[in-house]
Order: sequence, then structure tokens, then C-alpha cells
Amino acid sequence: MNVSPRVSVVIPAYQAEAFLGETLAALQAQTLADWEAWVVDDGSTDGTAALTQALARTDGRIHLLQQPNQGPAAARNLGLNRCQAPYVLFLDSDDLLLPHALASLTAILDADPQAMAVYGRYQIFGTGIEPQAPAFNTTGTFLHRMLACVPQGLHISAFLVRRPAVEAIGGWDAGLVVCEDWDLWVRLVQCYPDGIRAVAKPVVRIRRHAGQLSRQVALMEYNMRKAQQKAYRNGAYHSRSYYRRCRSIFALVLAASYIRDAGRWGAGLRCALEALVWHPVPVLKRLAGLIGGGGAGL
Repeated sequence: MNVSPRVSVVIPAYQAEAFLGETLAALQAQTLADWEAWVVDDGSTDGTAALTQALARTDGRIHLLQQPNQGPAAARNLGLNRCQAPYVLFLDSDDLLLPHALASLTAILDADPQAMAVYGRYQIFGTGIEPQAPAFNTTGTFLHRMLACVPQGLHISAFLVRRPAVEAIGGWDAGLVVCEDWDLWVRLVQCYPDGIRAVAKPVVRIRRHAGQLSRQVALMEYNMRKAQQKAYRNGAYHSRSYYRRCRSIFALVLAASYIRDAGRWGAGLRCALEALVWHPVPVLKRLAGLIGGGGAGL
């Protein structure tokens, strides 16, 4: 008789040969060994598939799926359809789970039947990057922190969810190339308002490198706007004024990213002006912070 594993780990992988071996080795080093992994090769032309197949021959918990390139959300949906465990963790192909990660996160969901998902802290590392652990913010409601772009130390690789919960909201939106995790979290908390838990323990190391989609600011702008409009249509924002204020906050985040990360002053100033048009209060607060020396500059 086949027994389902405790945790299914879904790993979307595109041109992931350089880092995937380390990611799977960290998974194999987990103190909780009762897992299955679905590596979804999203149309790679490097050695991603061959590397996965080689490891699968020596470890029956590792499985390979392949699809034409459709993006990480579609890849996660394909993996989700094959999952058999009650809990699912969506792990990026370049991130490294800490040894206790699966044991720590499953313990929270095991002990709390009302919890639909739980996330832990993460640490950032990478070549030429000083290791750091982002601040862990749990003030206010989870939905408010999502909608108002409040930094909270949350990353998809540190997020464990009950499989029926993510299936109930329709899985991942394959129409979003990036910001698809934000969309998933908003829909999940709308469906389960009291269902998200957080633990202050670090559970994963997040790798930073030049090839990441999340570092492409224009792509983030386009997809996040789509996600925000979708959330508004679905009633996530309690009023039109609150929606406009949250759009203003995000425009300020974009302005900072364009200028600081991409050196694109024109795009940055455009977003700053859009922030003012959406709602003046966040802009005025940012300016007051700058004048008082307490805010980060654009």
C-alpha cells in the first residue's frame, strides 16, 4: 500500500543547472525525510533535466516534469497537480532550505488545524552580497501588509501551505510572470482571513544573482499592476480610497527600484508623479521622512 509523503516540494526550474544541485542537496539534508519533490523543467535548454534525472535515479523522492517555457506560475501548477502530500512548499530552484525547515513548518500546521499556511524567516546570500536577514514584520493584518506593500520578511520558498487550501483558490495565476506570489497570498488570505501563521525562525537561504526575474523592475511594474487591479476587482481592498492609497505606495516602491536598482531616473520620476496622482498622503509622508532625515531617499 502506498503511503503519501508528509510534504510535497514543487521546484519550478528554468536554466537552473548552475544552482539546482545545491538546492536538491539541501532538500535531501532535511531532518524531516518524508517528502517528495517535483522539479518542473520549464523549457530549459541547459542541463536542468539531465541533472534532475541523474539525482532521481539515486533518490526515489525526486521526480522530473517537463513543459514548454510558460513561466514559474504555470510550472508550479503542473507540479501541484502531481502532489500527493497534505502540505506543499514551493521552492525556487536557486534557494537552500535550512536543515530543520520542513520539520519546523509542518509542526505549526500539525498543531493548529485552523492554520492554512505558515511562513518563516529567510536569509539572503550571494556572490558579492553581504549576508543579511530582512526584518520580520507581523504588525497589523496579513492582508493589510500585502496590499500596502509593508515589508514583512516573506518569501515564497519559506511558505508552507495546506494543499487543499491552495487548490481551493485555483492555484497560481499563470498570467503573471512575476508578483504571482503576491497574488497567491492575497487570494489565500481573502479565503482564509485567519489562516496565516508566522514563525520567527529562519528556514531558508535566498540566493541573489543577476539572472532573477524579480530584479527586472519594468516586468515587476507591469505584473504587479495587473495583480493589484485583479485584487481590487475581487474585493480585497475595503474602499476605492484605500485602493488608491495602496497604488500610491507601490508607485513609490517602483520609483525607488527604478532609480536605485536600474539607474533609470526618468522611469523613477514618472512613478513618483503617478504616486502623487494616485494618493498624495504616502508621498507627503515620504517627503516628511526625507526632510526629517528618517526616510530612505528615492
